[in-house]
Amino acid sequence: QKEAYYQENYRRVRVLTVLYVTYQLDDDGERIFDEKTQSYVYIRKSGAALDAQKAKTDAVRAGVAYGLSDESFLSLMKTYNEDTVKEDAYPNGYYFSADGDYRGYISEIPAAAVKLKDGEVTEVESEYGVHFIYAPGNDKGAYANEKNADFFADFDDRIRMSFFEDYIEARLPDVK
Repeated sequence: QKEAYYQENYRRVRVLTVLYVTYQLDDDGERIFDEKTQSYVYIRKSGAALDAQKAKTDAVRAGVAYGLSDESFLSLMKTYNEDTVKEDAYPNGYYFSADGDYRGYISEIPAAAVKLKDGEVTEVESEYGVHFIYAPGNDKGAYANEKNADFFADFDDRIRMSFFEDYIEARLPDVK
């Protein structure tokens, strides 16, 4: 039943980001997060630097236009991805569900990701740049893979809650 719940409620995606900003870094080279604004501190690119980023975005669009497979999207990522969370941190991609709590993620990404069907790609813009989101299809048993643990911390609780909700809903007509 875990596999069925996962396949029905989660979407695996890969994200290629072209940044239109330069992040401010601390002494350790980590992005600075402003607790007050709940955002990373950055400077928006302009002039020739912004034009170069727009050219990268156009190149990715051209690559996407030829049709995609997981391998071709990974190739585009190797060439153009500027995401500060590199693909080796999440080698299988990101996993999102429609009702997940994704604080710390750029909100436009999970919102768009859960709407994709296998093989589809979409483009979203955020305050940080342009994000190309590709859905290669869910891999079997992803919830049990330690490399994906960040996305499935509350997976068992979600399943129990889903079963409980289904149980209650089925009995509501009997309540008078």
